[in-house]
Amino acid sequence: MVKEDFERFLQGRQSDLNTVALQPATSPARWSEIKSSIGARLGRTVSDSTVNNILDNLTEAMLVEHVEGGFRVADPMLRTLLLNRDQM
Repeated sequence: MVKEDFERFLQGRQSDLNTVALQPATSPARWSEIKSSIGARLGRTVSDSTVNNILDNLTEAMLVEHVEGGFRVADPMLRTLLLNRDQM
């Protein structure tokens, strides 16, 4: 069910960027770590506003939450899904 809900959320959105932003947030990640992860995936520098927009959307969708020191995937089942994504 979590997988289907997550895939539904990604429809019509920049799914690669959202997924890349979530990967480091499987454990608490600082904003700068998430930005670096996105930039590495794209092979270029990403603007601060792009990162902010992605994190705002993920936070509004309750996929990411603010924690001390940064951001973390809110749902433990989604965290597990993201950690095991290569095995799917």
